Amino acid sequence: MPDIATFNDVVLLLAAAAAGLALYNGLRARRALRGRRFGRFVEVDGARLHLIEDGQGMPLLLLHGNGSSAEDFTTSGIVDKAAADYRVLAFDRPGFGRSSRPIGRIWSAAAQADLIDAAAAKLGIGRYIVVGHSWGAAVALEMARRRPGRVAGVVLVSGYHYPSPRFELALSGLPILPLIGTASATPCCRRWSGLAGLGQCERYLPRRRSRRHSPQRRGSWRAAPRNCGRSRRSPS
Repeated sequence: MPDIATFNDVVLLLAAAAAGLALYNGLRARRALRGRRFGRFVEVDGARLHLIEDGQGMPLLLLHGNGSSAEDFTTSGIVDKAAADYRVLAFDRPGFGRSSRPIGRIWSAAAQADLIDAAAAKLGIGRYIVVGHSWGAAVALEMARRRPGRVAGVVLVSGYHYPSPRFELALSGLPILPLIGTASATPCCRRWSGLAGLGQCERYLPRRRSRRHSPQRRGSWRAAPRNCGRSRRSPS
């Protein structure tokens, strides 16, 4: 039988490594965000959520996916376009962007849905439309399921919801775990978590690749799920 003391040592070593990676990630995140434009904060249920707000009208909540932030909605021009007709609120989900991530919780889609809905209520928002991209779609669906009286509509963009069990699902679920979720956002871990997109990328690989998708670059390209859609349109 395995030695219990050895097993405990391994567990402690893994816990220490996760704590170290979480601290390292926090330091890198603060350095990367220093001096950059940001929005406002709302504190709710022990968390400090960051959001970018613009426009007037029916509230429109934007929720990003994993490995992303609310800033993606501004750089893509979505906030500016939507702000012409809606009161847009793009949230950094817990542990992403500038939002804090209280430890000791399982940050499931349901937990994030309750937190963001509570933040919206604290901002004086009654009914709203919620847009969920990628993993944010799971949060958007939970908001509609748990708060049907407050959610006026749901828009799912490339939604990752109700997935069937598979290896990449386990990897993509790491961010919901206490401590491990924070540590998994470090650059070295993102290279491994990027493997979660290989299953999707594999089915979209073109039969004949262009020079831009040469074999020498194939490894890094396949590890970037954002390029999956491009591969279908790449010239032969």
